[in-house]
Amino acid sequence: MHRMASVLFALALLVGCEPAADPGFRVGKFAVLRSLVDNNCGGVAMPPADPTSYNVEIRQDGTRGYWAVDDGDFQEGTINSSGAIYFTASSTTTLQAADGGIGLLGCTIIESETISGNVVLIADAGVGIDAAGSDAGAVTTALTATDNHTFTPSPGSNCNALLTAYGGYFDALPCAAHFTITGHRSE
Repeated sequence: MHRMASVLFALALLVGCEPAADPGFRVGKFAVLRSLVDNNCGGVAMPPADPTSYNVEIRQDGTRGYWAVDDGDFQEGTINSSGAIYFTASSTTTLQAADGGIGLLGCTIIESETISGNVVLIADAGVGIDAAGSDAGAVTTALTATDNHTFTPSPGSNCNALLTAYGGYFDALPCAAHFTITGHRSE
């Protein structure tokens, strides 16, 4: 009886664990090259691996756009009928815990990334992405964008200990690193 319950449990897991379908329709999968434009965060906080190559899949559902790097999770943003894209993400990380007993404020950093640019679409025989955002035979040829990262101490933080002048990782806070992205359709 125990073995049969285990088999039924395993079958229930298999049936209930179907992967979710990818959102919208595929605009294209791109081989991308990201190149550094400037970085005032410093080479330790934002290592200068330049240029960086990776793959990006862009999908569309109406005006919602989806961006996934190297088959990762999709990040939702926007894409319009002209191919203009906009994606943003933000995360908060505590790099130094506060200690009220000794008056230490601590340091929490907000990292934000914004990608904006264009997917160049060439219409086949006068068709492309229609007003509803549906694929009507468009051929995607190129991707150009900017990728901007910012690192900002959260309100009430004291992040001086994280500055390189004090043995930390950042040359300055807040700081930013700016990149260009170029890509060609790979699939």
